[in-house]
Amino acid sequence: MWELGGYLVLGVLSGVFSAFLIRTMSRFEDFFAKLPIHGVFKPVIGFALVGLIGCQLPYVFGNGYETTNLALHEALPLGLLLILPVAKLLATALTRASGGAGGLFTPPS
Repeated sequence: MWELGGYLVLGVLSGVFSAFLIRTMSRFEDFFAKLPIHGVFKPVIGFALVGLIGCQLPYVFGNGYETTNLALHEALPLGLLLILPVAKLLATALTRASGGAGGLFTPPS
């Protein structure tokens, strides 16, 4: 019974983050749709920005399994764990809005 409060908080936080994810994805898609450039160049811009994020935080690349394992083994600093969800969200939104599908689905291993 004592765990129910924690699950309630986790559920509320997950719902808030889900709404934030959807809103962010929508805004990035609107931004890329309004760019006054040919559609061929939009993926170049989006993927270049994702690459810049990845140069600083390489954990945004991939499906996240390795990063999750490192986090569970306490091999990542707390600051990185706090920044990583936002960076992954930005990378996913940029990829999707500029014409890719990366970050939304991961193949089964």
